Amino acid sequence: MYYVDEIVANRSVSKIEVTSVLEESLNENDLFNRNSVTKLRRLGVKDDDALILLANHKSVRKYGYKLSVDTLKHILNLSKKHSRSSPLKGLIKSPFLFVKTGWLYEHAPSFVFYHR
Repeated sequence: MYYVDEIVANRSVSKIEVTSVLEESLNENDLFNRNSVTKLRRLGVKDDDALILLANHKSVRKYGYKLSVDTLKHILNLSKKHSRSSPLKGLIKSPFLFVKTGWLYEHAPSFVFYHR
């Protein structure tokens, strides 16, 4: 799980405990994964990193698609430049919707340049 290594590397956060929380999150019925976000925070993971971990884990384990951590970081940074009521802010609050946003972001060039 490259994304776990990338996020928790060189920190005092236990990779094993983070991975356990991520696995549990797959069974969570809450669209916002509040329980998993809380557990990750208790382990010392920052809010943005928790969203990135949850979104990436869901994408890889549930849908089989490896999202770039850089893509998710870029989307988070873009959302911070917009107002509170921005639709982008709403998309990143839920790891599930964050995954979908990341997929669209990574595939946008193929939509634009299809058949060219």
